[in-house]
Amino acid sequence: MNVLPSHSGRRESFKNWLRLTLVDNPMFDESKREQRRFLRYGLAMRIVILALFAMFYLWLILESYLGHTDGSEPFCYLELVLLTLALPASIYGSISGERERATWDALVLTRLTASQIIFGKLIWRMRIIALIVVLSIIPIIVSRFNPDSYDTTNWMVFRTQLVLCSWSLLLCTFGLWVSSSTKRSITSLAVITGSLIGVLLALPVLYAMFTNMVSGSQTNADPISQVMYTLNPFVCMGPLLGTRPYGDSPLIAGGEFGYPQIAVFLGLALLFIVFTYWRIIRLERPIRGMR
Repeated sequence: MNVLPSHSGRRESFKNWLRLTLVDNPMFDESKREQRRFLRYGLAMRIVILALFAMFYLWLILESYLGHTDGSEPFCYLELVLLTLALPASIYGSISGERERATWDALVLTRLTASQIIFGKLIWRMRIIALIVVLSIIPIIVSRFNPDSYDTTNWMVFRTQLVLCSWSLLLCTFGLWVSSSTKRSITSLAVITGSLIGVLLALPVLYAMFTNMVSGSQTNADPISQVMYTLNPFVCMGPLLGTRPYGDSPLIAGGEFGYPQIAVFLGLALLFIVFTYWRIIRLERPIRGMR
């Protein structure tokens, strides 16, 4: 009997896992279901929606070219807003909605693994990220054809896009983890929305008010405040693009923005994937035990 060496067996197992999770994953059909939801509006309604969007988008590109100004910063902010709103809205019911509609048990009783479920739920959200990024980059490029002056460099714009993509992955994985931890979609939406408002807006404002009351003036040397503002994409956008200065931060080595945010966002995204995996395993055990 021929037995494969242990390292070859592990390599083959890893290849099979990649194929079943990232290539032949049956959960990828979920994106087709989401596309069919759009098709339910009817041909006339789809034509009207697409025509209005095309007209607005073409007008935006034309204004970007004729304005003779570098539109990198406003378009990056618009992209950030769209990503921050669209991704939580698309993923909050990904698992809690399944449990709410009583379809989760049937999903778990199939041969799908937790990894296949996670990547199947994430894959078409990544398509949303890619679509928004591409649609945002086009007017940025057009606005940089003939501006009177450049506000930022091409490398800074590219680095900002990497930060936005990593931020988007963090939003998706966080939303998926919350959705796996709740039984109702409305609860998932409330937790995700409340967390984003708290982290991005309420917490920095309250901390700034508290610091001002205690010290009499807000200080940039406070490490806690610096960490909050450094990891807030709406605040660090200006320093990323080089349009606004930012004080020294304990997370920034030599004042270089971009890499620390990418590392932290991707690290947290990986952590939420692990949390979601453990949560799905716990949800599967009692159901699979009844088979």
